[in-house]
Amino acid sequence: MGEDAVKEAPKPTYQDARLLLEIAKQTQDTAFQKAREWFFASLPEEPITLEEFEQKFPKGSEGSSHLDFLSSHFETAGVLVKYKLLNEDLYFDRYFVEPYWDRSKKIIRGEREKYHPAIAENFEWLARRAAAWRRKQASRKK
Repeated sequence: MGEDAVKEAPKPTYQDARLLLEIAKQTQDTAFQKAREWFFASLPEEPITLEEFEQKFPKGSEGSSHLDFLSSHFETAGVLVKYKLLNEDLYFDRYFVEPYWDRSKKIIRGEREKYHPAIAENFEWLARRAAAWRRKQASRKK
């Protein structure tokens, strides 16, 4: 079974629910809302390269900061799910990670080449895991 294969997750606990509610509260924060609005309004569905992104949104710009903010959010969620500190069924049932990864993956992969190979690795893991989880859920409904 591959790293992204979805096994049966343990039943969610009240601690998982509390953590999910804390994450939900953070996503309602003004900074998150602004970053999300910027993301879907400014990044095309067809992924752009790091070079294209930096031409439009240089380091330190509002756009660059918004992408860093969202990437950090999903990186943190990836760590929590990966180390089973947050139940993946709860998280994936509530959040769609894939659209964020799909639009930003070329940028992030470019950052890995340019700066460090570990940048947003848990964000990518989370997106792959979420896609596998959704496929499994869809097959259950057939």
